[in-house]
Order: sequence, then C-alpha cells, then structure tokens
Amino acid sequence: MEQHRQDKEPTLDEVQQALQQMKNRKAPGKDNVTAELLKAGGIPVIKWLHEIFVDIWKNEQMVADWTLAIIIRLYKNKGDKKICDNYRGISLLVVA
Repeated sequence: MEQHRQDKEPTLDEVQQALQQMKNRKAPGKDNVTAELLKAGGIPVIKWLHEIFVDIWKNEQMVADWTLAIIIRLYKNKGDKKICDNYRGISLLVVA
C-alpha cells in the first residue's frame, strides 16, 4: 500500500517551515495571536505547536476555537458606502 504525505505525522521541521512562511503584519483572529508573536517564541513555541498538531493529527479532531472566524466587512474604496456591494467580507482566523 502506497503511503501518502498526509498519512505521516507532522514533523517538527514542517512546523518550523510553516511558521517561517507565515506572513507578518496580518490581522489576528479571535485569540489576538499574530504570526510575529509565534515567530518570536522560537524553538519552545515551535515544539509546543508541534505537540498540538501531532495531537490533532492522531485524534483527527480540530481545536474548536480554530474553526471559528470573525467576519468583517471592508469598503472597496469605490461607490456609495451605503450599498452593500461596495464592500467585501474577510474572515479573521486563528493564526495557528
């Protein structure tokens, strides 16, 4: 049987690479945790996140708070501000 990438437990290196690829200066989600904050935590935070991700992977159950989003509307800077079509919605999700 062929083993697929998603069949393998996430590695510490994968977590570190993913964290490095996260963009800075983005709005945080409900928890107010930014990518910069996670990156500043260094190896201890990477290890902590890895433990969480492995637990999620093994139990196949997502952290409930990570499935919630705050939806806000942004004006497109064109047209009448009273018309809903002149806005776009964005979802603020938990960074991790």
